[in-house]
Amino acid sequence: MLLCEHMSLNEARQALRVSRNALLHIVEYWVNRAVNEDDLSETRQLSLDETSFKRGQSYVTIVGEPARRRVIGVEEGRGIDAVERFSMDFEARGGNCESVSEISMDMSKVYRAAVDLCFPRARVVFDHFHVKKMVLDAMDRVRQEEQGKTYARSRQAGKKLLMIPGIRMTEQQKERHAAICKVYPKTGRAYRMVQLLDDFYRCYTRQEARQVLKKLTGWMMHSRLEPMKSAARSLRRNEEEILAYFTNRISNAFAEGMNSLFQAAKRKARGFRTYEGFRIMIYLAVGKLQLSYPNPFPC
Repeated sequence: MLLCEHMSLNEARQALRVSRNALLHIVEYWVNRAVNEDDLSETRQLSLDETSFKRGQSYVTIVGEPARRRVIGVEEGRGIDAVERFSMDFEARGGNCESVSEISMDMSKVYRAAVDLCFPRARVVFDHFHVKKMVLDAMDRVRQEEQGKTYARSRQAGKKLLMIPGIRMTEQQKERHAAICKVYPKTGRAYRMVQLLDDFYRCYTRQEARQVLKKLTGWMMHSRLEPMKSAARSLRRNEEEILAYFTNRISNAFAEGMNSLFQAAKRKARGFRTYEGFRIMIYLAVGKLQLSYPNPFPC
């Protein structure tokens, strides 16, 4: 277990000279034991996200506990059944589905339906990273339509530059950005809308945020830019879930920050190309579990 916490499963297997199945059974036993002993009775906030664990349509649902910045659930798939399995496991570990007050998630209709089914009293909070990604994608479609498909794929098109918030740009980047927006005014307008969304998330109160959101969606709807109008309609449909962020400012930020650890877990699970191997390595990396295996080096 000490080896598996600090190296890949394949490297640990080779060092110990055991079979893959033998090592997987050992690690799985101690991780599952720690997971089952984990007390979730005080958990009131959750986050839902998804990540892939191998090429193709192989996804897992990651459930986090934002208050303690850790992962408390890893379920195969990204549908309603994955969230339903977690809810039953959550109850078995001392949690109460009806006591969960807030759940941060992306704008997936599937996850929304799953939350309504399994956590009926929870307030849904749409994660601001995913909200901004939707608006950024709309801006990028405006850029592609204005620049043309061929030029839009070139390095000079400025795709990456337009993803940078204005307050973070260097002087050189600001000059290049101004040049792009002068040549492509529709893209420049869409970029300014994205900047207003950043201002929206800097609001202090829900009421102030509501006013900024109303101003933003009104501008987008009258912009005559169809991708931005489509994004505005989505913002309006999900207004309450987006504004819910300003109550306790819960988000998937810790999960986004831990994405590098998820990728490291994926690398450490190489050679064990199964969901179970990936699940185990995620728990070891970001589960903050109290593993109870015997200490080989007692004081």
